[in-house]
Amino acid sequence: KTTVLSQFAEKYSSYIYLIRDFDALSPAQLLVEMGECINLPVKLRKSEMNNLKQQLKSLQGVMFLFDEVTAESASSLTKLEMLRKIHDETGIPIVICGVPLLHKTIYDSSRFDYYCSLISRLDEHEMHGMRRSDAGNYIELVAHEENVQFTYPAQQALISTALNSGIGGINAFTTVIGRCITLARVQYYNSE
Repeated sequence: KTTVLSQFAEKYSSYIYLIRDFDALSPAQLLVEMGECINLPVKLRKSEMNNLKQQLKSLQGVMFLFDEVTAESASSLTKLEMLRKIHDETGIPIVICGVPLLHKTIYDSSRFDYYCSLISRLDEHEMHGMRRSDAGNYIELVAHEENVQFTYPAQQALISTALNSGIGGINAFTTVIGRCITLARVQYYNSE
C-alpha cells in the first residue's frame, strides 16, 4: 500500500498529497501539514480548520492520502473526525490507509458510538485487496510505461503473488515488478 500510495503521489505531485506521519501529528499539526501541501500558511491551532476548508473548497482535483493510520493514540479519533468534516464540507477526496488493526478498532462494536459517522463513509469505499484483473492491468500498465515485457508465465506468477498475502501479497508483487524495472533499465543503459 505504501508503495502504491507513494507512486500515485509522485506521479500527480501537483495535486495529490501524501501524509505519512498521521499518528505522530497532533490535530493542529495535521492541519498545518495539510495547509503546507496546498501552500496555505496555517497557524498551529485547531481553530484554523475553517481557513483550510475554505481554501480547499476553491481547489480542483486535490486529494489527500494518509498512510499508516492507526486509531491507537488518544488524538486519533479527533484527527479522523477532522478529516471526515473536511471531506464532508469540501468534497475533497481523502484516502485513509491503515493496517488491519485500524479496521478492527474502528469496527469494534464497543466503539461504534465513537466511529459511526466515519464508518458510514468507509463502508461506501471499503477495499478488499487486489483482484486478478487489477494485477493484470497493473502489469500491462508497467510494461507499457517502462517499456518492459513480462512473459505469460511471469505474469501469472506475479498475479498469483499479488493475490496471496501468505507469500507477500501486493508488497511482494510491487517489489518484484520494481526490481524487474531496475534490471531492465540497467540492461538498457549497458547495451549498445
